[in-house]
Amino acid sequence: MKITELFKNWPPNTIATSKWFQEMGVSRQLLYKYTWSEFIIKVANGCYKKQGEEIDWSGALYAVQKQLEHSIYPYGCTALELHGYRHHVTIQ
Repeated sequence: MKITELFKNWPPNTIATSKWFQEMGVSRQLLYKYTWSEFIIKVANGCYKKQGEEIDWSGALYAVQKQLEHSIYPYGCTALELHGYRHHVTIQ
């Protein structure tokens, strides 16, 4: 798979996992080539980001939920903030 095709299927500011690359038809050798040429940056074991992008917690959560298929969700203050209700909570 060409890098341009891969980037079209890779949502911006998200982590991509080794599992996702495998599902996309990217071999380990090709993934190594992309990381060696710095098109893709390895951020942790089995986790990668696109060159020049900043990843925050939501980009990492995307990978866990969509690529690794784990049922993990934000809760508490974060969930309230995502739904616009954070201003109703006072932190002591």
